[in-house]
Amino acid sequence: MRKTVRAIRKLRHGLPLLFIICSSLSTLSSCGLVDFELGDEEKYTHIFFDPDSLTVMVGDSINLTPMVGSMTTLPSAVYWETTDSSVAVVNNNIFMALSEGEARLKATSTIDRISAECGVYVIPRWEVNSNEYSDEMVVYASTEMLGTKFNPDSLIVAAFCAGECRGIAEKKEWNDKEYLQIRVYGELDYKDEDEDELYPDIITFRYYDRQLYRWNYFNETMLFDGETHGTLSNLMMLTKKK
Repeated sequence: MRKTVRAIRKLRHGLPLLFIICSSLSTLSSCGLVDFELGDEEKYTHIFFDPDSLTVMVGDSINLTPMVGSMTTLPSAVYWETTDSSVAVVNNNIFMALSEGEARLKATSTIDRISAECGVYVIPRWEVNSNEYSDEMVVYASTEMLGTKFNPDSLIVAAFCAGECRGIAEKKEWNDKEYLQIRVYGELDYKDEDEDELYPDIITFRYYDRQLYRWNYFNETMLFDGETHGTLSNLMMLTKKK
């Protein structure tokens, strides 16, 4: 019998992992229900998620993978549950974010009923209806950000004002040069309902990482002024907020 294996790992390809700590390694498969084939002397002690919380956008899905210390997928029986099926569900090992809200994801082994939980925060899709606003400004930004190159399949970049999405970055190309174009919508003559003074919108920028399942702000902010910010020869840099 092998020595006890403590499976402490980070993300593999950005996917959240369910870890099993056991006294020896067998085989396990991934599914909504997963069977462990253990010998008489083989026994795992507990299981856990890494990371133990996720932020997922409505409409996104995650392939949940039970793992062991050797990073070998086992043939399986883990039973998946969510505390709020209107927010998120798990079918055939696929987690699906249905609506904005919070839920707890629970995986329970069919052997010894050992379980692990993971917090899930489902955020609304970042969308903007340009017809709701009378004015716009344009930001030209570099595709170099967060230590890598912008990939629209794994990263969403958007402009916000007071928690409201005002524009989504689009990847463009001109003369073999890639850049991001962010059309930001708003009102230049915005007035507070109870005041006569004008209060220009303050625009912030956020990103949502579909591989690490989290969102955060960029450092840059600006007033909504209806102008163009950045040029194709001098692109604006969006830098990660610490």
